[in-house]
Amino acid sequence: MNLTDTMEYINSMPRFIEKPVLEVMKTVLSTLDNPQDKLKFIHVAGTNGKGSACAYISSIAKCAGLTVGKFTSPYVIDFRERFQINDRMISKTELCEITTQVKSILDELGEDYLLPQFALITVIGFLYFLKNNCDVVVLEVGLGGRTDPTNIIKTPLCSVIMQIGLDHIDRLGDNVGQIAFEKGGIIKPEGKTVLYPIQEEQTVNVIRSMSIQSNSKFIQTRTDDIKNINYSLTGATFTYKGEYYEIAISGNCQPYNALTAIEAVKVSFPDLATEVIKKGLKNAQIPARLQVIRQSPALVVDGGHNEDSVKVLIDFILRNKIKPVCIIGMSKDKDINTFIHKIGPLCREIHTIQVDSPRAETAENIAALAQIYCSTVKSHNDFDKLIDEMLSKDDDLLICGSLYVANYALNAIKSKFDI
Repeated sequence: MNLTDTMEYINSMPRFIEKPVLEVMKTVLSTLDNPQDKLKFIHVAGTNGKGSACAYISSIAKCAGLTVGKFTSPYVIDFRERFQINDRMISKTELCEITTQVKSILDELGEDYLLPQFALITVIGFLYFLKNNCDVVVLEVGLGGRTDPTNIIKTPLCSVIMQIGLDHIDRLGDNVGQIAFEKGGIIKPEGKTVLYPIQEEQTVNVIRSMSIQSNSKFIQTRTDDIKNINYSLTGATFTYKGEYYEIAISGNCQPYNALTAIEAVKVSFPDLATEVIKKGLKNAQIPARLQVIRQSPALVVDGGHNEDSVKVLIDFILRNKIKPVCIIGMSKDKDINTFIHKIGPLCREIHTIQVDSPRAETAENIAALAQIYCSTVKSHNDFDKLIDEMLSKDDDLLICGSLYVANYALNAIKSKFDI
């Protein structure tokens, strides 16, 4: 298959199937000689912070001289971002070849072994990372944990549980305890579990209990161990257990994401030098998460859209004392009213756009809500023209609301900036 055929095939897969996906995957992967069993993993679950943790962990491992696979979702600019080795995306050729290989197996097995899209992508990732002899794969959970396709792996070097909140309640449960149980499903027998420090008590109790039952070493990170946090527009510095660290990812949660990553790599690679950890943290980057493209006037792209992401975004705006012009595009299935209610009063102007997605809310509907909270609001239908117009002004500019709008924005501005 060529790239067009490959993407059409991947996108033709259903989002969910009726059968237990892990049982179907067992047969498929067995036919492929179980590539996942020949790899080492650091497995990352949680509601918020998964992408940042994966970025920190993979950057540290890369600085240690390892060949590091990284499997994350969703992508921001290019689908191939989902599969990276030492920060380089899978080539178009390899993506096509491996997908063709998997398709051939699925065709032979027949309709009873149809894989949902994320499971198919996970299988492709396993084959890619094994083919390229990765020393370790940083594996981000897609949805939940217990029944997620990535949970087909055996005991990883470490199971990392980031901040847990209410998300996907239609599939994971309607309270934090149930969601913690689902996400804690990645804890494996005789393994090691690292938990993000800021959690509800119920979450800590559930994860600790699951670790004990699995005879997994439980590492509860502590906010008391982090001191002297100093935030800037482009990142932060802090001391953790007496060591000084720098990070180049913005957001008030990032020092806590970083300390979780520190503990994860320490238990995964006990002989790792502190200087390697420091260098890896400082080098880590993640697109569309309070990504500062330009400092003066500020140009910031952020794809966060849930309640916790909004809190981080508000803190960023207030901490850096900016009153941005804001471009907002959102999906219908998100809590648009809450997002606009929180962000609107902090904006000098709001310009709304309809993102390129079947789930996108119209620019007009978003604008109608925004007018309640901001005095200057306008809807638009030409994203490129809007961005060019906003960049020509001497205003701080924030582009936010969804990863779709972040994706489009980064594509539109990458020729103008070194990103």
